[in-house]
Amino acid sequence: MKPKELLNHYIENQLVAELQKLGFRYAKSVPKFSRTKGDFELTFSFSRSQWNAEDYCQFWTIWDVSSKKYSKWFKEQWGNKPVNNVIVCASEYNVPGWTREVYKQHFTLTNSESDIAEFNEFVHNVLNVGIPYYTHISDWNIAAEYASQEIIVFYDKVSDFYLISGQKEKAKEILELGIKEIERRKHDQYMLLPEIQKRLDKYFN
Repeated sequence: MKPKELLNHYIENQLVAELQKLGFRYAKSVPKFSRTKGDFELTFSFSRSQWNAEDYCQFWTIWDVSSKKYSKWFKEQWGNKPVNNVIVCASEYNVPGWTREVYKQHFTLTNSESDIAEFNEFVHNVLNVGIPYYTHISDWNIAAEYASQEIIVFYDKVSDFYLISGQKEKAKEILELGIKEIERRKHDQYMLLPEIQKRLDKYFN
């Protein structure tokens, strides 16, 4: 069985119905699942290894939470849309509690009996680890807290989330922390300082 067909078979027979009960929509062409609650949309999409072959499919998922409200708020503040409306984003092995801790330990289907246990473990992770972890993002204060714990922290965005939640002092604190961190590293790889300064000038001067 071709890798794509093998993965789709298990997704459609073991996962779609379970997630539809939880309000998720399934896009087969990607494939991905998404669900909107309040201001936030939780999405996870599948990626397949380029080294897959007949009866062999190694795969992993990318998780993110995004918000159309953030784009709307940003445009109202700055007159243009943000680069993206992502709140947080992570590969599955960076989701706390995920059973495959190292990126090399991807789930693998081989069109054999072992696939049942393999995919059951994956489904367990989706239902009991990934979804509960990101479902906690239910307001903008929590969104800011999650974003501030990312591997790469975009201090300007975190500040925006605090501003949306009405916590102006926290918004200022995260901007000042961003400056200190960039100065400590002596490198502004993601060109955050200009964005940080824009917010300090607009909201705090």
